[in-house]
Amino acid sequence: MTGYKDTYIYIPKKGIIKGSIAFEKGKVIGYDEDSSFEKLDENYIVIPGFIEEHIHGCNGSDTMYATKKDLENISISLLQDGVTSFYPTTMSMSLDDVKRALNNIAQNKDLPGANILGINVEGPFICKKYCGAQDPKNIIKATEENIKELIEASSNMIKIMTIAYEEADFDIVKFQILSITFPDILFLFSICNLEMLNFCESFTTLSFSQESPDKMILDFYSFPNLPISHHLSAELTGCNSLPSVGHV
Repeated sequence: MTGYKDTYIYIPKKGIIKGSIAFEKGKVIGYDEDSSFEKLDENYIVIPGFIEEHIHGCNGSDTMYATKKDLENISISLLQDGVTSFYPTTMSMSLDDVKRALNNIAQNKDLPGANILGINVEGPFICKKYCGAQDPKNIIKATEENIKELIEASSNMIKIMTIAYEEADFDIVKFQILSITFPDILFLFSICNLEMLNFCESFTTLSFSQESPDKMILDFYSFPNLPISHHLSAELTGCNSLPSVGHV
């Protein structure tokens, strides 16, 4: 057991207090003081490690470079900034390139820095009209077949996936099919036109917050009856800017 004493500590629901904190095997086990604990400098605050659920890369490396060296660089660089876990995130490239990146993550998931909790697939199933920096020529329709291809390439490590309604097979975007066929993935939806918005509002009986409690849940409060939304067009909200919820 190790720990810190007489140190500033962030404790959920209490804020920053001065006290002690004990660790064992990388986990917090209590707040009782021990004479062997180290005292940190007054300028430090002990806080929980951050979890980055959407990151394409950093420090000159990118998930899509699909090399062990780049994943290690991302992992080590994130840890230096207090991020202890992350979800490497894809871009809209060819399906083969995306599968190559996914396979690289699956093969090199044990890293020296921040831990990989899963994979975030942001492309190639996004909206062409609101694709931002992503190349629209690489955006394709989401089908059960190509979703399964990506899952297989990732060795079942995909935990978050963005799908544009209007770019997908109609059946794929039904909650029931997504949640039953792919129960381990949190789907984020981009909504880019009013027709699809009306379609979404008709599905209010099942939301992902009713799924397994260990899933990451993002709340998009502008549309409480909609599924989790991603890259939602500002014009559909009746405002010029959107709240920062997840990655809009």
